[in-house]
Amino acid sequence: MMLSRKSLTEEEVARWGFSWPTVALMALPFLLFASWIGRNIFSLSFRILEHQQNLGLDYAMGVLWWCILALGILAFGGENRGLLSVGWCAKFLVVLLGMLFYEQHYPLDAYWYYGVTVNGTVPMWPELGDLRKEFIPSFKALRDNADVFEKSPVSIENWLRAVMLVGHLAGPYYHAQKVLYAFSGLMGSWLFYRAITTALGREYHPAFYLMACFPSVIFWSSILGKDPLQFFFLGFYAYGSVMWLVEGRLLSVLYLGVGMYGSFLFRPWTAMLEGVVLVLATVLGRCRRWQRLAFLCAGLAMAGTAGGLDPATLEQLLHLDQNKAFMLKSDPTMVFDLLEERAKGMVTDTQATIGGGSGGDFTHGSVDLLDAFLAGLYRPLPFEAKNVMVLLTALDNTLLLILSLWALVKVRLVYFRDALVLWTGFYTCGWSLMYGFIVLGNFGSGARYKLQMIPFFLMFLLLIIHKEGRGLLEARLFSYQKALATSVGGRQ
Repeated sequence: MMLSRKSLTEEEVARWGFSWPTVALMALPFLLFASWIGRNIFSLSFRILEHQQNLGLDYAMGVLWWCILALGILAFGGENRGLLSVGWCAKFLVVLLGMLFYEQHYPLDAYWYYGVTVNGTVPMWPELGDLRKEFIPSFKALRDNADVFEKSPVSIENWLRAVMLVGHLAGPYYHAQKVLYAFSGLMGSWLFYRAITTALGREYHPAFYLMACFPSVIFWSSILGKDPLQFFFLGFYAYGSVMWLVEGRLLSVLYLGVGMYGSFLFRPWTAMLEGVVLVLATVLGRCRRWQRLAFLCAGLAMAGTAGGLDPATLEQLLHLDQNKAFMLKSDPTMVFDLLEERAKGMVTDTQATIGGGSGGDFTHGSVDLLDAFLAGLYRPLPFEAKNVMVLLTALDNTLLLILSLWALVKVRLVYFRDALVLWTGFYTCGWSLMYGFIVLGNFGSGARYKLQMIPFFLMFLLLIIHKEGRGLLEARLFSYQKALATSVGGRQ
């Protein structure tokens, strides 16, 4: 039974809403401050000098793109343009201010991603030649170009395509490209917010500010990398999932298809997790019978398809050699050993992270699965931080730990029959089992990867402890019990 929609109360508008003229005036100080940054840009962005000599122009193009997208929000944002404008102003502070100091101190993979769009070559694979001539718009397969890609996952090929497309759109300007990635991150937060409003049946502005401005979310969804793009597709998946679980609308299949396909392009493991947890939530939760039957058949089809994949296909999708792919088919529990091995390899791979921060838990044999699971949820903690960026992540984890302890006090066992609780809970636990080894291996990489999990974890916790979430669960439970009583009475 669908919950009735309620209009946003005047009290909530006064407390959380912002008129778009007010937000437009708020943007003026940002632009003035940007001019000061522009005069000092050399000391802050010297690491991109290899690819861009005119740093002032590069930064100015970033500000220009921010302004263009801000005008787009004001023109096409509708009644929620105020919310989006506040989120976009917050992105300005992160992308065009705070991130400059982060980029000043760490050598990042973002620089060679940007370099690919400027000169068309990939530093690790010069055999590919100039991607600008062959890659766009012909979409020629990299595996036909170079033997070196036979040992690389398909997701790298898809990611290089995305890098080139963004480069063609924004031009050869690092900060302009970064602004476009940040905008995709904002749209991801917006889609997560739409998922929450679909569940509640009404607008609730604080949920948007939480999804858009939670520290780890706003930072890692703004970098020049694949994470903002995947976060955008995760938003489609979340919106479609809630539409399916709450309203049972077939339109949700469109959003689910876009979200899961987008995730599969960059990280196949995550797309597989998305499909499995949604099937489990539908079958085990209090959903309509036709939904259970449909997704039970879908789950069986997924299992049959996975079982029918040949080792060569698994090798390409999951970046495994054929021997391990064959062993994985015969023993699926090997997935945890493979993830642990992958995490060990990332301990020394600090270039794409926030300065490393290895957990160092691989020095004494195999890692316990429970340790990896808890690490995926809550580590690093403040006493484990070795630099400022890891400390900021640790503070987020501390907040999540506190909320989890609060949830243990507030939870009712009957909530775990609700499809929304099962969906967010299964996703959070499944992600932690899959990626906890990486968090243990390298806190820096783990902090970045957790962008895929934090929104679902927050929704799971707030469903249990927040008055709006508990009210939603109680209303859904009451509707289910009423429908069940009516069904039983009709049979009698």
